[in-house]
Amino acid sequence: MEICDVLNLSEPFNSIPNAVLNKIGAIAELVTYKKGAVVYKEGDEADAIYVILSGKVSRTISPPISYITEEKFHQANDVVGWVSLFQDMPYGLETRICTLVCVEDSAQIKIDSRKFEALLEGEGEVRVMLRERHAGSIADSLMLPGGAVGFTYRGNKKIPVFVPNWRVNQLLNNNRFPH
Repeated sequence: MEICDVLNLSEPFNSIPNAVLNKIGAIAELVTYKKGAVVYKEGDEADAIYVILSGKVSRTISPPISYITEEKFHQANDVVGWVSLFQDMPYGLETRICTLVCVEDSAQIKIDSRKFEALLEGEGEVRVMLRERHAGSIADSLMLPGGAVGFTYRGNKKIPVFVPNWRVNQLLNNNRFPH
């Protein structure tokens, strides 16, 4: 089975035209990890998107990004690492805000985000569709019990910080927070 055939089984790739899937398949690579392997950790460069083919992975967001440690599990056909595709947008990040660890041996498709972004430059409709579908899921993953993830800068590097609900409400009420 070709990479593009496997991508066609995962949301949102299953709604992308085959010609574009073939291009994505050409820049993607198959990677395998053993149980316990760290795929990426908080603070690593956000450089790829992963489609889980087999096995199970754990995504953990911890303080100071989250008020509490939050763990979510992903398995076959789930896509993780979308934040890396949105670096040019207001909430985009250059670094990971969570840690992804294999709970079981895992096979994954790894798509380099810079190559993917370059490929999407010529695919306007596909680019808009991907961003629309995943902006909401990224925003949802950044809303955490007791607050949300906000951003600040250290030099020219954008870093995530936890913003308690009372501060989010204060910012919204003072029109100092985009909504």
